[in-house]
Order: sequence, then C-alpha cells, then structure tokens
Amino acid sequence: MIIDSILRYTNRKNIKLIFITMPAHKSYVKHLDKYQISKTINIADSISKTNKNVAYYNFLIDTSFHTEDFFDSDHLNEKGAEKLTFKINQLLH
Repeated sequence: MIIDSILRYTNRKNIKLIFITMPAHKSYVKHLDKYQISKTINIADSISKTNKNVAYYNFLIDTSFHTEDFFDSDHLNEKGAEKLTFKINQLLH
C-alpha cells in the first residue's frame, strides 16, 4: 500500500506525519456516508496510535467552527482557514 511506503519513508527520515480531517459544515457532515467516514477516521486514528511519528487531528465536527467560517459546506473561507491554522499551530507547538 502507498500509505505503508509513506510511513516507512517518514519513519526512516525521522519526519513527523500529520493526518487531519478537515472541518465541514454540519449540513455536509449529515450527508456523509457514515460507514465510509467512520472507516477513514478509524484508520487514521489507528495509524497514529501504532506509529510514533504520526499524529491525527479530527476537526470534522469541531464545534468552534460556525457557518460564517465556511465558503461552502466543505471548504473554509479566509476566516475559517485562519482559525484552523491557529488551532494546528497550537497543536504543533
């Protein structure tokens, strides 16, 4: 699998790999395939727990993002992007 190759490479080069599930508007999240999104989140979470150089942050339903933070239901606008950038920066430092 490609992800295994990426994990080996980043581990060998001592690179921290970060997985992020981006925030989405609640109307978008409501229509996601529950099985598929659950599988995606579980895989990212599992990879982060079994690889010391991997972190996973799930912002999909982060309640600090509001309608005014979105350009459309699954893309942040400038305000939302600044908010997410600040959150990620806080996690990395």
